[in-house]
Amino acid sequence: MAEQKKLTKAERIEKEKEDLLQRLHSKTVQTTRDKVAFLLHHSAETRNSDIDLVWAFWTTFEGDKFDGSFITKETLRQLTRYSTLTRMRRKIQNDFKLFEANEEVKKRRGMLQEENKDQL
Repeated sequence: MAEQKKLTKAERIEKEKEDLLQRLHSKTVQTTRDKVAFLLHHSAETRNSDIDLVWAFWTTFEGDKFDGSFITKETLRQLTRYSTLTRMRRKIQNDFKLFEANEEVKKRRGMLQEENKDQL
């Protein structure tokens, strides 16, 4: 068997980006990343606010657990975690350079990231 070429990080990111875009265009949103990308693509509010993104994700894709009006600790445990959704958003926006936030938000997020690095 021929050895498969090991992809560089840049090649892997580009392939993941292309695969994601293909799934979005074919309206095949299955994974958490696909669903986050779908929301980012269709809503500027979700690009600029993690709270809006998480709320939209829960109401759109987990409406059987969350009706958008009341949340209990038990319900929160059943929903996709906030940190998972924001991690997917960062990957899509920062690595794939898709559905990016507006300039003001990007600057604010960049400053927060620098502050967090300084604290480590």
